[in-house]
Amino acid sequence: MKQKDILDEEWTPLKLIGLLMCVGVLFIIGHYQYCHWRNGEKYTPRSCKVVTAIVNTVTGMK
Repeated sequence: MKQKDILDEEWTPLKLIGLLMCVGVLFIIGHYQYCHWRNGEKYTPRSCKVVTAIVNTVTGMK
């Protein structure tokens, strides 16, 4: 029973949200780098425009 209590305590909704946000930030940073790397090519995925817009918004706010 104690082990289950520890597991329930470990993954509180707040920690899950924090983990998801970290994964999202890492994904956006990685995708942004990938888009810059592909910038010289003619084809750029639509997601690059979205990610670039997100990065510009976030960096513009700071």
